[in-house]
Amino acid sequence: MRVRSILKGLMVTTVALGVAAVAMVMTVDVAQYRGLIADQVKAATGRELRIAGTVDLSLSMTPAVVLEDISLANADWGTRPEMLTARRLEAQVDLLPLLRGEIRVQRLVIVGADLLLERDDAHGGNWRLQPPAAEGPALAGAEQAAQHGRSALPDLRQVRLEDARIVLADHATSRGHEVTVAALEATAAGWGAPLAVAGSGTLDKAAFRVEGTVGPLAALLNPGGAPYAIDLSAVVAEASLAVSGSIARPLEAEGFDLAVRLNARDPEKLAALVLPLPPDDLPPLRFDGQVSELPGGWRVDNLAASIGDTAVAGSLTVLLDRPQPAVTGRLSSPRLDLAALLPKPPQPTPSAAVRGRRLVSDAPLPLLLLGLADADLELAVQALRLPEGPELTGVTAAVTLAGGRLSLKPLTVGIGRGTLTVTATVDAARGDAAVVEVEAEARAMQLGRLLAQLGHPGVVEDGPLEGSLRIAGGGGSLRSILAGADGRLQLRIGGGRIDNQALRSGSRDVVLRLGDGLNPLAAREPLTTLHCGVVAVTIRDGIAAADHGLALETAQMLVSGSGTLDLGAEVVDVGFRTTVRDGLGLAPASLSNLLRLRGPLLDPALAVDPAGAARTAASVGGAVATGGLSLMAERLLDQAAGAEARPCARALAPPAAAAPLSAGPTGNPVEDLGSALRGLFGQ
Repeated sequence: MRVRSILKGLMVTTVALGVAAVAMVMTVDVAQYRGLIADQVKAATGRELRIAGTVDLSLSMTPAVVLEDISLANADWGTRPEMLTARRLEAQVDLLPLLRGEIRVQRLVIVGADLLLERDDAHGGNWRLQPPAAEGPALAGAEQAAQHGRSALPDLRQVRLEDARIVLADHATSRGHEVTVAALEATAAGWGAPLAVAGSGTLDKAAFRVEGTVGPLAALLNPGGAPYAIDLSAVVAEASLAVSGSIARPLEAEGFDLAVRLNARDPEKLAALVLPLPPDDLPPLRFDGQVSELPGGWRVDNLAASIGDTAVAGSLTVLLDRPQPAVTGRLSSPRLDLAALLPKPPQPTPSAAVRGRRLVSDAPLPLLLLGLADADLELAVQALRLPEGPELTGVTAAVTLAGGRLSLKPLTVGIGRGTLTVTATVDAARGDAAVVEVEAEARAMQLGRLLAQLGHPGVVEDGPLEGSLRIAGGGGSLRSILAGADGRLQLRIGGGRIDNQALRSGSRDVVLRLGDGLNPLAAREPLTTLHCGVVAVTIRDGIAAADHGLALETAQMLVSGSGTLDLGAEVVDVGFRTTVRDGLGLAPASLSNLLRLRGPLLDPALAVDPAGAARTAASVGGAVATGGLSLMAERLLDQAAGAEARPCARALAPPAAAAPLSAGPTGNPVEDLGSALRGLFGQ
């Protein structure tokens, strides 16, 4: 909005009133100057001024000019004929200065004003007044008044607005605001003195009041002078706002350097004034900062903001004079509570209802947003609370965004009493697809503490945890990126203790049955001593494969697993072999427990491996047919079990070529049984 045009029109109108008042003092017939006033206004604004009511003058040492039922024409493209209407306008002018050719307006009162300020993309704003070409003295006086400063302009001492309505309509966005003014008064000791402002009303039905001081009126038309001072405070929508500082070019709203303080107890009410759909359940908001204009943008220094329990301090710079905005900043926070700021996640869906659904969404990622701005940000958070997740500590991150390429180098997080470091790049220069690379490393973490932070306290005690992840892929959605990804995942878990009852009570059906299958002794033992655990997975073209890369060693059991997970289709097929550590015995269940987990990731089926079960039955049947296992056969069983006595070490070893299969029966029962067992155990 061109404030200069509005202010200039108001001042020129006041000049016209003053000129008319000089003439009125010399005559009793004041109505004859109705046309003179209208001509002066049209010469200054290019708009018709209509005075439908009376024109009156009260004679005294401070004569008052009174106009009733006036209207100023709107732009020819406007949505109504009048831009401004008013029931009454009264200007009280000192008489003696008038005789010297000076206009000193002691009091200007406007009652019942109705002002429409509207704009569209084709015409701009209706407040852009276009005076016609100079046609003689009518325009000359007004233009000279505006161009030559204080000597020809009225000396306003008091301006009062009563019972006013201002409508701001933006037809380009179909949005607008309505301001009602019960009373607004501005007073000054003179033309060059500061202006005291006080008033109240409503903004879109939200009550407001404002008070404070601004610079003198003379400074508004002196662009080469000192910056224009502002010290205002306001209350609107139950939020308090204080602004103090200066503006170098106030009529253009340029060159500002302002200290801003905002305190909103209910930010939803304040947000409703500027957002079509205000957020829900926002906690109290505070903002303090020094906001200053830069060439092509603005900067916030000494930033101290908080919303609820979240606080942020630092500085921000925004530059707008480039193909896309650029944001730089250094921010720190003692606590960032995303759980309170972000929408609540949906409730967990029962397992029966998730069949046929996917864990990872196939919705297109908003990659075009990465090309809308550039950024260079540093963030340090002492405590970060995630929605439905753990509370992280010591979070630091360096984020850069340029040309649609996002880099996170690095993100460091304190979790599980250790540290997680993540480095990532997202190259979305194409817009519809992205190339994603992620590297992560976990150091000195504790599995028990990590599970407790994830909402499962008491399941594991200790359990040192370290690991690494490298993954790269491309696509337009998270699912498509994973479907073609390559990489490797490795997790290593040290010694600890598992609370079997806590593990069983916190597990859903398939996990519970898998746990019982992997550790059948857990049902009758309160604790399981954990020696080690390993997850070693290689990812190729979206298939995560573990070749003996899943391992678990406890005081009683040895577990080794192999299989695949299709990251795109979300289908798992993993087999586990469990062995009792203290000797196999003769019972089939003691020889081997072969489990197979297969099916959709969200609802897999768990069963005894059919092929493994048949091979186990054949081996045991052969032994029974020969009259039982001999001592030599038992030793061979122990040797076969001994080959799997260190599944964690095997899982961490580099992949090796598979041993050749036996050519067939030799005729020796012991050798044949040993070959069968070696085949059974994959050795």
